Amino acid sequence: MISRQNVYLPVKKLKYRQVWGFDFDVFVMDIREIAAEKIRAMSERARYRDFYDFYLIIKQYRFSLKNLISLLGHKELRYPISSISIRDHWRMALDEKQRKTAKIYYSETIKDFQLESLVESLILELSKSAFSS
Repeated sequence: MISRQNVYLPVKKLKYRQVWGFDFDVFVMDIREIAAEKIRAMSERARYRDFYDFYLIIKQYRFSLKNLISLLGHKELRYPISSISIRDHWRMALDEKQRKTAKIYYSETIKDFQLESLVESLILELSKSAFSS
């Protein structure tokens, strides 16, 4: 059985030129939806890449955490979003990174304390929302 997650925001059609010079259209999720999906991923698993990607998205687009969390209310959630699991997964992901067991390819170096600060801000904002577990 294939399970699909609903896409709430309209997809965007972008032009793409691949390496051999052929142009075609691709359909991509709205970056806000991708950011909300990263919150879901951080709650469900302990992968450093999710935290890293989320940080870069927030840094580049300066989205409100409150607005991203409200977007989660429109998503099909398999499991409840949990502040506790996000914090636990952050610690596990950080440990994995420090033990160098994860192959992570960085486009930009981010200090651990910067990610930690964003995780704590996300947890604080989640505590103010309906996702307060």
